[in-house]
Amino acid sequence: KYELVRLRHSDGSWNKNFGIAGDRNLLAFLKANEPLAKISEEDKSVDYQTLARASAKKPFPLVYIGGAHGFTPTEAERKILREYLIDKHGMI
Repeated sequence: KYELVRLRHSDGSWNKNFGIAGDRNLLAFLKANEPLAKISEEDKSVDYQTLARASAKKPFPLVYIGGAHGFTPTEAERKILREYLIDKHGMI
């Protein structure tokens, strides 16, 4: 099942258009245009620690990073993102 997962990060506007206004509209569009795909109807968000604990066998397939201001992860957060992308074959 495809899920849209948004990363909670230090930019105070990471959740801009989160929920009904944006993410759920995208999920509804995907569901309408990809009838054979199983697409979640709920959006969700995760923090860096949850992303780090995700299993390599079943990671979040796609993590969305949004916001209206600068995105400046710390070195530890960049390490988590690298592991998610390289070791867990995730996509941002």
